[in-house]
Amino acid sequence: MLELGDLSKKYHQEIGEILVKLPLKRIVCVGEESKVIYEIVKRKFGSENSFWVLKENEVDKYISDILGKEFVILFKASRSIGLDKPVARLSK
Repeated sequence: MLELGDLSKKYHQEIGEILVKLPLKRIVCVGEESKVIYEIVKRKFGSENSFWVLKENEVDKYISDILGKEFVILFKASRSIGLDKPVARLSK
């Protein structure tokens, strides 16, 4: 998404609008550009279920309590900010 330049904000807004229609329990947004998504989803899910972090290495603390339980974790990932790293860590 970062590669989209000026269109990045528009598409992040669209993702946020789609996410609020889904039966999600928790959302963790990562990276500067994802603040747009976070601002949209926290209105529906609240700040206790919606989180924004700047770096990928901050993701684990927001999902560690659900690991090993029956949850589906979806990543809308950007390699440019390193979201492939938490995916690799969780795949072990």
